[in-house]
Amino acid sequence: AKFGDDALRSAMSASSFDLGELKTGRATVYGVVPSRYLHAHARFFRLLVRLALNEMEKPLEGKTGLDRLKGTPCLFVLDEFAELGRVDALQKAAGRLSGNGVHLWPFLRNFRQVHDLYGNDGAEAFLSNADALIFFGIEQDPAALQWVSTFAGALTPAEIAEAPPVSLPFHEWKRAHGRFFETEEKAKGRWQAAEQNARAAHQHAMGLSGRARLTADAIARLTGRGEGDAVARSMVVFAG
Repeated sequence: AKFGDDALRSAMSASSFDLGELKTGRATVYGVVPSRYLHAHARFFRLLVRLALNEMEKPLEGKTGLDRLKGTPCLFVLDEFAELGRVDALQKAAGRLSGNGVHLWPFLRNFRQVHDLYGNDGAEAFLSNADALIFFGIEQDPAALQWVSTFAGALTPAEIAEAPPVSLPFHEWKRAHGRFFETEEKAKGRWQAAEQNARAAHQHAMGLSGRARLTADAIARLTGRGEGDAVARSMVVFAG
């Protein structure tokens, strides 16, 4: 017999806990399997996830109104998320079960996995309802880099420069600098140069308006691993 046959038969023959306790805050359930068996036993894990979500969706006894739905918040940590395959109950949970205390924390190896499993609309359900989006180690994932860059938005004029430089009359500029100039002509020359430089700097800054706040290349450098690094140097987090 294959490994999974006997092991799963044994695991499902009896239970020492009630999944309903997830909602009442009296249980932590771990589903662990060696990585080489993840794909072969994905059905079992899909079943476990669906059963747990069903329990979280059930109303609480002895409660009324919205309190019937609210239980102890339960975090579903879903490592190797794509190996589960498509689980429609998870897409539903991402969009509608937060009021029942359900919080999902899926881990993806690349950005396309969630689109491949759930399509663009399904992927949007996960992304738009997330409490936080965390990206690291994505330097070799062009789709993720571009999405993060787009989501970070573009530079605005207010971020670049507060306002156009104020033009000071010559006598005020000279008084403010409190410097001794050999001649009036040299002083005016320096004043005019300072005015021109200030305007040029402001115009250059305004030219950056509308550009990506974080380019894909910049994100790759931020979230990648350098030579000898065991993990990514940093991450990009969008918190809701």
